[in-house]
Amino acid sequence: MEMLPNVQRMSAEQNFSPQIQQQDINQRAEFDNSGMNNFAGGQYTSCTRHIEKKVEYFCKTCSDTVCARCIFDEHNGHELVQIEDMATSLKQNVLDLQKMILNASRLNEENSKLLDQTRDELARLKQQQLKNIDKGFADLFRKLDEKKMELKAEFDKKFRSEEQRLLTKMSMIASNFEEITNI
Repeated sequence: MEMLPNVQRMSAEQNFSPQIQQQDINQRAEFDNSGMNNFAGGQYTSCTRHIEKKVEYFCKTCSDTVCARCIFDEHNGHELVQIEDMATSLKQNVLDLQKMILNASRLNEENSKLLDQTRDELARLKQQQLKNIDKGFADLFRKLDEKKMELKAEFDKKFRSEEQRLLTKMSMIASNFEEITNI
């Protein structure tokens, strides 16, 4: 028979007189400290209150292991199951929890890989965007230079045209001044 740990034990000291407490302490000292005793050639778990009795039941109400004597004492009317049934149920719960933990671990691992891929993709996209910004500004600077050269050429053309008109007018004024002085 397997030993099950007590989930929660009710303190015997809370429920009994000092004489019974001392008697209980003396009985416990006589048995193996592990709570395991020899029973028909095999090992069994002793009751926490009646050390000479074998634990055979689990009290779901108190979450404690109990012997046949305890059923009629402080566990009368409580929800009880045989220790083997509770052990089977607990084993199944442990197996189910192990499966859930493995599944959660697998999901965490997959999520971690996905996050790594996303981080790598974001880094790649960042570099691509920085290149696009550099290229965009390079194109913008090139177009600005082209526009600057175009504006300079247009300005130079207009300046020469206006300079030519000015020279023509100055030439006419000089010619008119000469005619006036010759009169």
